[in-house]
Amino acid sequence: MAPSGPRRFHGGRYRLGMALRRHTVSAVLLTVLLSACTGDDAVAEVEPPPSTAAPAPTTTSSTQPPVVAPPVVGADVLASLPGQLVVATDEGAIEIIDPNGEGRRSIDDRANTLLSQPTWAPGGTRLSWTSITAAGPAVRVHDLTDSATTDIPTDTPAFYHSWNAAGDQVATLRSSGTGPIQLDIHDADTGTTREIALGQPFYLDWADEGDRVVVAVNANAVARVDLDDASGANLQLPAPVGVFQSPAVLSDESFLISLAAANGFELVQIDSSDMIRRIARLDGAISMATSPDSSRVAVLVSPDPSAPQLEQASFQTLEELPDGLVSIIDLAAGTVDTLPHPNVVAINWSPDGSWLAALQIDAAGSRWLFTRNGVTTRGPNHEPTPTMLQQYLPFADQYNQSHRWWSPDSRAFVFAGSVAGEDGVWIDVVDDDADPAKIADGGVAFWSPS
Repeated sequence: MAPSGPRRFHGGRYRLGMALRRHTVSAVLLTVLLSACTGDDAVAEVEPPPSTAAPAPTTTSSTQPPVVAPPVVGADVLASLPGQLVVATDEGAIEIIDPNGEGRRSIDDRANTLLSQPTWAPGGTRLSWTSITAAGPAVRVHDLTDSATTDIPTDTPAFYHSWNAAGDQVATLRSSGTGPIQLDIHDADTGTTREIALGQPFYLDWADEGDRVVVAVNANAVARVDLDDASGANLQLPAPVGVFQSPAVLSDESFLISLAAANGFELVQIDSSDMIRRIARLDGAISMATSPDSSRVAVLVSPDPSAPQLEQASFQTLEELPDGLVSIIDLAAGTVDTLPHPNVVAINWSPDGSWLAALQIDAAGSRWLFTRNGVTTRGPNHEPTPTMLQQYLPFADQYNQSHRWWSPDSRAFVFAGSVAGEDGVWIDVVDDDADPAKIADGGVAFWSPS
């Protein structure tokens, strides 16, 4: 049951969520996202005992103050936010827009074209996306400095893009046409493509400045792939890999994965010399998001009863943590902080590492929760767009590596969906009390890195 008014929430403000007025998104998709969530976090209301006090005298006039709606993020605040947003519209265009909704301009609105997967390069001067025309599929690379667009043909449409740190190469994943998933590396300067590896499932994260990628393929192998000669032998791991999506590469070139253990699984850190450090014990599938400075990792443990817990490993003493919640691990100190929010399906750090966003979906709807220094701000109830539900949220770990919902200054968050029955792209300034502002129509939107 949704709250009927504002209240305090985990030490911070609890913004009134606007109730969903329609349910146009497939219930099957929501069920998939919620299938790992068990239990009911609703609190039963206890009826108070009857009062013995004398009734108040009847009056003929009311002094009840009118209900005042919360303010909406102002145009001046939106105009002060840095960066730009890329929006994929429902009409099949790729557009750039300023945070205040102005300066909207299309960079790909060709007729009879299917467009998807808009992705910023570091620095915010290049964009890539997938284009399908009568001539066939292609990766398009657009340079905002000179408005030049390069078509890089592909045999099948790419369904994921990820730029390297230098912003000169973009990795894509696509169907090979024969079953497995194909990893390609496209040179944004020359428009050329290298076919690197095959596997299914296939997840990756960039290492270095674009010389290597770390991949997890076939649900049983992890490898470093040297792009200079496209070599990549599987790491000789001491145990089978656990259940996770993308490996999380840290700033020192080590990376985090899950490995099978005697009584479940372990979160481990593997350095550049293949030395393994045990971080935590867990009993099931995990979702990971590393902070931008690589000092912390947020771990969402599957709340399935067969995989209920994450335990901190420290001097052979294991600290059992609550089921199905997000735990933030300090990788240097080994300390663990657990957030109290159930039914989370995706997590994402702000660029400065001060906020952790968590998408919560339950019977009352869905909303983003923003936590900083132990205080959580609740965003409005909303219905994510079909694009978000189908293409992004089921693979949130992978998109944490390549896409940004946060403004470059970590003040605001963008999401696409229906709020109180109104579809659109919304910006929520997370450290104030104003409701989010709609700035555009569109199926998905991402903020530029700068």
